[in-house]
Amino acid sequence: MTIHDIIGKWEFNFWIERNKRTILTITPDGKANTGVTFYKCDICGNKIHLYIEDYVDYWGIFDGESISGTAESYSNVWHWSAKRHFEPIITAIPKGKLFDYRWTVINDTNELDNNEIKFQKDGQLLSNLYGTGSWEFKDVNLVITTAKGFITYFIREVDGEIEAKASNKVGQEWKITPSLVLIPKPISQPKPLSILKKDSIAYLNILKENGIEFLYHFTARENIKKIKELGGLYSWQYLKDHNVTIPNAGGDELSRELDMRYGLQNYVRLSFCKDHPMSYKKRKEGSNIVLLKIALEPVIFQDTLFSDMNATDNNHHHGSGIDDLKRIHFDCTKLGFAEGMDKKYKQAEVMVKTFLPIKYILNINEL
Repeated sequence: MTIHDIIGKWEFNFWIERNKRTILTITPDGKANTGVTFYKCDICGNKIHLYIEDYVDYWGIFDGESISGTAESYSNVWHWSAKRHFEPIITAIPKGKLFDYRWTVINDTNELDNNEIKFQKDGQLLSNLYGTGSWEFKDVNLVITTAKGFITYFIREVDGEIEAKASNKVGQEWKITPSLVLIPKPISQPKPLSILKKDSIAYLNILKENGIEFLYHFTARENIKKIKELGGLYSWQYLKDHNVTIPNAGGDELSRELDMRYGLQNYVRLSFCKDHPMSYKKRKEGSNIVLLKIALEPVIFQDTLFSDMNATDNNHHHGSGIDDLKRIHFDCTKLGFAEGMDKKYKQAEVMVKTFLPIKYILNINEL
């Protein structure tokens, strides 16, 4: 078996126990992607190895028609399967894409300029080229009529990607490429984190006794401008809910599934170590990683949680009390190199509910 036996599109049930599905594309260069998550793909004897290095491994057997096997991350084990994707999945454009995005229709001809469209909720639209127009859904097609009825666009999604064409009243047809750009919405900062834990001094004393002076958060350098614009760090769930896009966001489909499994999708993650193992992974992927130095005050916010290892690990313990803070293996967070359980304990976390104001990022003006 070679990589050429499995190239193409697959209906990818990447977590059978949770019935999580998407379309996976495997390419001749030994890479695979879902459009959101990117993998390497190797053939090892009669097995297929789909993986993100140092993060997740999918091992499967190919029987000539389908693939099935077991997947494992540093904290979980689950089952997966894939079958050939022959029939395209054709769906209508979600209505949210009409109103939450700026649309530019790029014509596959030099004779026509690009058409910028703004959809109105009453079935009407505005066009920079033709003034007004109209839109409606006919089965899975978004049908747009513009240029006083002379030009019609037909737009739909095929396997999650936009497919579109145009025609006019004299019978001519040509390809169009709708370009969608998410319209940023004003993000309102959550209420100030003014309520503190009882006996908050005791929490800070534990950190002092263990030689902890700062907390840390790693991110890609290209995110710094956005952090400054937004006034701090937000949970990925809060950003998603407010349609805010981060240039080089951490995490992917799998890590977010694990967050939701434990109800931790609305927390900002901080660590005790400067050289977090996951930052090493991002560097290997080519990201220019910078380290944010965080003040200790967020530890005593009432809703702040503590986890003795990465909080997506099956074996972790998390909570908001002083005993949860004491459970952390502070000696492991200071190790330069760690493996086994020490590597897990090195990834202990402080989790701040929803929002960490920028005033607690001590080195933000140096970046």
